[in-house]
Amino acid sequence: MSEPRALVVEDDEGVRFVLERALAGAGLSPRGAATLAEGRAALAAESFVCAFADIRLPDGSGLDLAGEIARLPERPLLVVMTAQDTVEHAIEAMRRGADEYLVKPFTVAHVQQLARNALERGRLAAAPALQPELAPFGLVGTGAAMREVYKRIGRAASVDLPVLVEGESGTGKELVARAIHAFSGRSAGPFVAVNLAALPASLVESELYGHEKGAFTGASAARPGQFELARGGTLLLDEVGELPGELQPKLLRALQEGEIARVGGRAIRADVRVVAATNADLPTAVARGRFRADLYYRLRVFPIRLPPLREHPEDVPALAAHFLRRDGPRLRGRELRLSDDALELLQRHRWPGNVRELENVLRAAVVAAADLVVGAADLRPLLSSAADAGSQGWQEAFARAVRERLGVPGDVDSLRAEAERIVLSEALSRAGGNQVRAAALLGMHRNSLRRRMDELGLGRAAGEGAAEPDPEG
Repeated sequence: MSEPRALVVEDDEGVRFVLERALAGAGLSPRGAATLAEGRAALAAESFVCAFADIRLPDGSGLDLAGEIARLPERPLLVVMTAQDTVEHAIEAMRRGADEYLVKPFTVAHVQQLARNALERGRLAAAPALQPELAPFGLVGTGAAMREVYKRIGRAASVDLPVLVEGESGTGKELVARAIHAFSGRSAGPFVAVNLAALPASLVESELYGHEKGAFTGASAARPGQFELARGGTLLLDEVGELPGELQPKLLRALQEGEIARVGGRAIRADVRVVAATNADLPTAVARGRFRADLYYRLRVFPIRLPPLREHPEDVPALAAHFLRRDGPRLRGRELRLSDDALELLQRHRWPGNVRELENVLRAAVVAAADLVVGAADLRPLLSSAADAGSQGWQEAFARAVRERLGVPGDVDSLRAEAERIVLSEALSRAGGNQVRAAALLGMHRNSLRRRMDELGLGRAAGEGAAEPDPEG
């Protein structure tokens, strides 16, 4: 089997020689090119796992090559090189499709690390092989749309760059972020998720960056923010489109300079990889002046679009089987299966709530089914309730399923409360008892979660020991 190939497009013969030797030492077979034209000819003739291109070439710009490489079906990892380290160059390189930005003079160790990243990305980008590894994260499906997502996850995991995960609610954006972290060089570090939509605007800055003692009324002690808690790992900024406008420059600085400052404190280094997620139309928000254009491009260095479920209905059977395998033993003591008519009904549904809606329908159906086979009759009330009444319909449908299956007495309101109690308990379990993370999973503020726990009789024991200092005092 031939060695994987690397392309070096660099007009300086000495620099090209050093790069080729470094790449050879990392297990790649290098091919050199002194001009843009020679680089294009090489790309047309053979395949490469990575390409290094200087910005300034005798017959053009390496940035032009970046745009061409980004459109290749099986594109190599692209590293743009320059002797002039400017923010404008970096942004333009990433906007054109570059994966990394290398400033001269560089070290051999850095080049060889990039080469290893390229080799690892090639392994992860083999979608059929990667899919079983992603299943534990809840990413299921082998259709063309999901195979492209797996490839993008593999590529994102191999480079330490900001990622923007875009998709409708319920498509699994946090699952993608967790998979990127797990396969990245930061996997040994923490994964921290922050739902910006669940935070009051007045608390966002303190939550993200922390505060010093006395920084504001009620700040009786210093507190690290989520950037510090994620040091060495990955920080997910969920619903990043909700970030208040006055705080957007501070996030931009953190991304550009790698520095943050606690409220009332001095600047400190922020060794963290940011993954942002949104279901909002950020380009429109930029056009209307609600979201900074420079921040948008900094976050969208490596975009991943998650398709809505209606765009890959071929994955519904695999997803349904996954949810039944997971929830059947927990809720019924046995694994359940779908009847043929039930599967046909699921495949015809449009799934406005995406994978999360499918998950909730099947969880309720597991409870409602009279035996170990979920039939179309078990599903129809759940699908119609959700379509007719939105999220309220889910609570009604779940409560009805519990009442009919288990014979639990009571009106819909009391059963809805029981269903909510189950959901809150499940969120706290998934968050390891941490109320902040459980609240983020549920899309609510921590104080609201505490209040609802008390109202439902869960008390503080369910999350005891997990609460963190509250900036509000």
